[in-house]
Amino acid sequence: MRDDTSLTADYFDGRHAQAIAAELRVEGGHLHLTGQGLDRQVPLRDVRWPERTRHGARIAQLPDGSALHARIPLEWDQWTRHHGIGEGWVVQVQQSWRLVGIAVVVLVALCIGAYLWGLPLASRTIIAATPRSVDHEIGQLAMRSVEDQWLHPSRLPKAEQERLRQMFLQAQARLQLAREPGAPVLPVQIHFRRARIGPNAFALPDGSIVFTDDLVKLLKGHDEVLLGVFAHELGHVQHRHSMRLLVQSGLLGAAASVAFGDFSQLLAATPALLGHMAYSRDFEREADDASIELLQVNGVRPSVMVTLFEELDAYRRKPARDEPDAREEPDANKAPQGEDHESGSQDDGEADEDDALGIAFSSHPADAERIARFRDADRR
Repeated sequence: MRDDTSLTADYFDGRHAQAIAAELRVEGGHLHLTGQGLDRQVPLRDVRWPERTRHGARIAQLPDGSALHARIPLEWDQWTRHHGIGEGWVVQVQQSWRLVGIAVVVLVALCIGAYLWGLPLASRTIIAATPRSVDHEIGQLAMRSVEDQWLHPSRLPKAEQERLRQMFLQAQARLQLAREPGAPVLPVQIHFRRARIGPNAFALPDGSIVFTDDLVKLLKGHDEVLLGVFAHELGHVQHRHSMRLLVQSGLLGAAASVAFGDFSQLLAATPALLGHMAYSRDFEREADDASIELLQVNGVRPSVMVTLFEELDAYRRKPARDEPDAREEPDANKAPQGEDHESGSQDDGEADEDDALGIAFSSHPADAERIARFRDADRR
């Protein structure tokens, strides 16, 4: 019968490759090692004991760089258990598939909870402490980025641009007067651009709200619908949705970088990142509610927004969007020499789906809930 009070292992002194057969005993809180030319004691607390694994080797590291190698792992495990050595609760959990499975389930649940509730809460808290000047700086950077990638100077008549701009700003002023008389109006800059994203609109953190020429043409004769789109984008600015998206993406990136690697390029990509993110369903609800409020204050039925969704749906279904050759326009309609007429510009009728802006209005297809929300608002 084997004596559990002692164990034979291979001792390496850290200077020679030759192993020495050593007998190990535990007495008085010390590990005693004896063998040919070997007699030493080491405090148990100074020994780095290996974790027990199913198939791995057992190697204990001693303070002076020497080491003990188990000859038979099973006997080593029995000997260390007998003396209560190196067997913490983590090791015990690792040896149980049931406990490991429970730990995985708990970890997944925590990750889902952090993503669904912790991340939005953290972003709101951070944004509340972030001055609006940061929104302005990031918005300006983002505007330059999208100008380079997606936008071109508008071909709408200047008078039409100014008429729509004044209509939007006057409606915003009436809303602010109804909300809080005397309070300053949130500054916004309204831009009209040709674009490769089709009929669309989007807002940036600094208050820049961009309408594409295609959207204005699509809704010609429906000023109240354009007003609803403006109000929707204004809602994104008021609630700082773009900034909250950036914070959430940054937190996710930081968490992933802690787990997997460097995040030094994250901040450098911030302006371009805005163009590829999509608003959450909750953000869209908040922006839709802002649109409903502004329309009602200005005496417009919110249900007019259904027209927008219908027009966008009809636009997407046009056969020309699936037949590139059908999108070519006669030369007479193309831009004059010296004016940008890059393939994919608005007047060429091309809207490259691969270049779609995630934060743009029509990148969020209208579902039954959103349409019903605008219709139900008429009865409030």
